[in-house]
Amino acid sequence: MQKITVILIFGFILLLGCTNQGDTNDALTTQSKELDKELVESWGDQKEFFVNSDFEIISWDEAKKLLLGNTVKGGNQYRTDWLTIYTTDDKKYLVKQPEVDALWKFAGERDFDVIGFEAE
Repeated sequence: MQKITVILIFGFILLLGCTNQGDTNDALTTQSKELDKELVESWGDQKEFFVNSDFEIISWDEAKKLLLGNTVKGGNQYRTDWLTIYTTDDKKYLVKQPEVDALWKFAGERDFDVIGFEAE
């Protein structure tokens, strides 16, 4: 009975290891093939730049957490309400702000500087 239990546990561990392989980077990027055409078109004049730069697309909630950390070095806000965020470890993020100037409103609420950010 102990032998069967050990084999079953070992098999379960192997199964978990196999299902997690390849899941290391499920991030959606501006070069992802499964992007909706409407989403891509919402980038406006920056479409080519965003695609070529291969930004990771994140939610506004993820962006707020990132902005409150000490790793952000700047970015740009665009007329389309898309915001790029660059970090000190050379990662690049793209986020759709929920409203015009959401970055500056959020910074005012949380009392942090938006040094390194520019608006189009």
